[in-house]
Amino acid sequence: MEFKDRAFSDAEIDEVLEKHGIKEKLETEPVNPSHYCDQDFDTANLMESLFLQLAQNAFKECFTEEQKATLKQALWVAFAQKHLIRLGKKDGVSIELQKAENYLHKSRTGDWIK
Repeated sequence: MEFKDRAFSDAEIDEVLEKHGIKEKLETEPVNPSHYCDQDFDTANLMESLFLQLAQNAFKECFTEEQKATLKQALWVAFAQKHLIRLGKKDGVSIELQKAENYLHKSRTGDWIK
């Protein structure tokens, strides 16, 4: 399989997941660990706020709501990319794929996958 500059079909992805014994793990391994949930604040909201404050300080201007939404989307896409880049190097491939999917979902919808 050539990886550069091509999209993969669902069948190809399923084939790779099955080949490496990952498919059955997708449902059993945690994507949202409890250590992100045991504070009195939402970690994701804190990250968004800090990111927006840093951007506003860097550009010395206030952003419109539309610009803020675009910046938040960029933040979550960047986190998804992080998981795709390190695929299989920290957590299992299935976990990294689930995390990336969750960040992309957050970028698109503003909410985490339930």
